Amino acid sequence: MNHPPRLAEWCFSKLFTEYPDYSVLGDLTEEFEHHAETRGLTFAHIWYWFQLFRCLPSWTDNSVYWGSKMFVENTRLAIRNLVRHKWFSLINILGISVGLSCSMIIILYVVNELSYDTYHPGYERIYRIGQHRSIPLGDFWWAETNGPVAGAIRENYPQVESVAHAFPYFQTWVRRENTCAYENHLWFTDSYLFDVFHIPFLSGDPDRALVSDHSMVLAESIAKKYFGDENPIGQTLEVHISWNRNEDRDEVYTVTGVVEDSPENTHFKYDIFLSSDALNPWLLDEWHAGNFYTYVKLAEGVDPVAFEEQISHIAYEYVGEELTRWGQNRTLFLQPLTDIHLKSDLQKDFQEGGSIVYLYVYSIIALLILLIGCLNFVNLTIVRSTTRTREVGLRKVIGAQRIQICLQFTGETILVLFLALAVAGILIVFLLPLFNEMAGTSLTVSQLNNPVILYSLGALIVLITILTSLYPVFILSSSKAVTALKGYIRQDFRGSFLLRLLVLGQFTASLLLILCAVVVFQQLHFMQESNLGFDSSRKLVITFRGQNNYLRDNYEMIKSEFAAIPGVESASWSSTVPGVRPMSFGISVPGEGHPFPEPGWSNPVLYDFLSIDYNYLETYGIPVIAGRSFEMEAENDEQNSFLINLSAMHRLGFETPSDAIGQVMRESYYGRTKCIIGVVDDFHYRGMQHSIEPMYLEYSRSRFRVLTLTIPSHDVNRILDDVESTWNALFPGSPHHHIFVDELLGREYSYEARAGRMLGILASAALVISCLGLFGLASFFAERKHHEIGVRKVLGANLFSIISLLSRQFAVLVLISGITASPIAWYTMRLWLENFAYRIELNPVVFVTGSLVVFVIALFTVVVRSLRAAATNPVEILRNE
Repeated sequence: MNHPPRLAEWCFSKLFTEYPDYSVLGDLTEEFEHHAETRGLTFAHIWYWFQLFRCLPSWTDNSVYWGSKMFVENTRLAIRNLVRHKWFSLINILGISVGLSCSMIIILYVVNELSYDTYHPGYERIYRIGQHRSIPLGDFWWAETNGPVAGAIRENYPQVESVAHAFPYFQTWVRRENTCAYENHLWFTDSYLFDVFHIPFLSGDPDRALVSDHSMVLAESIAKKYFGDENPIGQTLEVHISWNRNEDRDEVYTVTGVVEDSPENTHFKYDIFLSSDALNPWLLDEWHAGNFYTYVKLAEGVDPVAFEEQISHIAYEYVGEELTRWGQNRTLFLQPLTDIHLKSDLQKDFQEGGSIVYLYVYSIIALLILLIGCLNFVNLTIVRSTTRTREVGLRKVIGAQRIQICLQFTGETILVLFLALAVAGILIVFLLPLFNEMAGTSLTVSQLNNPVILYSLGALIVLITILTSLYPVFILSSSKAVTALKGYIRQDFRGSFLLRLLVLGQFTASLLLILCAVVVFQQLHFMQESNLGFDSSRKLVITFRGQNNYLRDNYEMIKSEFAAIPGVESASWSSTVPGVRPMSFGISVPGEGHPFPEPGWSNPVLYDFLSIDYNYLETYGIPVIAGRSFEMEAENDEQNSFLINLSAMHRLGFETPSDAIGQVMRESYYGRTKCIIGVVDDFHYRGMQHSIEPMYLEYSRSRFRVLTLTIPSHDVNRILDDVESTWNALFPGSPHHHIFVDELLGREYSYEARAGRMLGILASAALVISCLGLFGLASFFAERKHHEIGVRKVLGANLFSIISLLSRQFAVLVLISGITASPIAWYTMRLWLENFAYRIELNPVVFVTGSLVVFVIALFTVVVRSLRAAATNPVEILRNE
């Protein structure tokens, strides 16, 4: 049920006494609800307020300031003043417009991030079930659960309204006739999912859509991609399935439903749903297997804390003896749906979430840029009002009351603000696509159609109007008519102090943004330019998804075909490449420990894992500092040999690389025992936010999934065409995917790059707005001191002394802002840099230099205005004295 705003109801009840039974309020409430359902809540709010003012009772002729004539006259005068002082008005409008548009775009982004998954009915009762495992390898917090969890909860816990699980099968290809493409969000699930999540069906029955074992539901865009304007219901698609290295096939699925595309603001993106009945039964029934994401929707009134306690040890009811024997502790926990995108740091999550820290940062930036724009507007408006003393005096002479003068200034402020809002709207239309491209979002202008945002804008307009009306209300309108007609401005220290304080606040906020942006750019440059321990340039990566059997039997032939392309300098197989997080497995060494995996070996410790071929280290320029690499001539390297990096050597307790050569390790996942034949230098496999982890490397053909080609920097397009042609010859009908390693590494710094660009743009905008405010304040003081300037020039003062007279107080303000902003920026950036394993050292020179640059820009702004004042003919100033 939608209700009209309470403020409007109060206005009706307090002001419109001619409706004692308030029957009109009831009628308007019914119409409000009708408009909210048919035309949207925002339209209903606007319509309701319009009706409120439309029903205003008639006022008496004695209250002429409420009359339409005065309103029209004040509007005409306001427009005339804007046109007469067009440059001043333009600066004023642009300043607040830039501040509003920048802050509103950031607010849109923040609101969109906070709205993730809130569109589901009863979203506050939906949770994802996570899993905490304590095993000999360590403690792990996973987003995944085992296959039987959902069924066990469904059968044994009536306080659950619905529970569903989904098995991800990402980045496989789908084919229909001549259309074949990789799809990135494919799920095996059942119809229970549609009870938990709001996924609207465009065609098909949600209760029956995934009943048969080879049924599928498509997102609308996927249906159009493969079927165009045809009705997809009842038609089929081929899906490539590769469960393990021995099973590789295409399966035919029948389309039984079409749903709306997943919205932008959800963590659960989907393209295709396949029936979970097609899964191998052991995935669904085995308590020690299955990578399912399980969601539960609690019934109303159920305490989630109590429910979490009840299900926490559900696995022990089925496989408790095995868990105890293996020394495992397995606990389930609940994660609120709305926490997944911004607050989840669980392992084995299927998507890269946002960052609540950066959201706080962006919110503060939006507040600062809006504050700077508002302070600038208040500054310039007050400055402008001080030059209109003769106008105020003349109005008083002809009988204008104080309230009329106040209303005139207030009306002009409101007019300028609405013009600024219009300009800000135009700026948002042009800037939003650029922001979407920069931030990787899909925000639209229609998202501003939000009652919360609209009411916030209204409150902002009221606040700015009040602030800008303070000077004319308490200073100008209270002055005597004779004094005002002479053009004297009341010398009030408090007014000057307020203006100085506003400018100090503007430049402090601007300088804070600028200094933070400089540090972010420095850290980003440091990460991008640092030596990662390998050569990432000119590395083209070809990804093989599926084709497991063919790869294992023909990997040398495939490598030779791509290496034979003219211009390709080298080719190398591996399980993954830099920029992609490697897998991790447990490693044990001879010694005493828990009897897992078997007596005589230490407890396993988690190590990163990389499978490489013979020339991988040469391709990437990774040096072997002791021993040797894998060699084609050594027939037993695949069965008997490991390589380790320096970090692994230190963790294993060896003092020198040569001490590690010949030692044995046991890989606990497959139970393979091999000998260390070489130690390689440490290299960064991920971004420099992460420290280098201990890693072991092996030669394992069954793990090869990517082929790295080193290509020349010239003739790239021709080589890419040849790569695609070779792929089509080897894998006809299968889609082709390639990417450069530098691009993968660049993704590691996407958040930092985004923050740097946003800070840089907004800091520049803030500085421009602040300089406009400073220009206005310089105009104010030049106006106040124009008599003094005239006298000084008559007495022989030179240009420099007059510029110094007008500039020194502003120089002090900017220096104070630098002293204020620098320690705040230092502390903030020190906290931010703690998120990086490898980071720059904060240098005081950066903060001093940044403050001096802003000081020079600000001083230049004041000098420009001072030159104009100093160039005025003193005769023009003093002839009327």
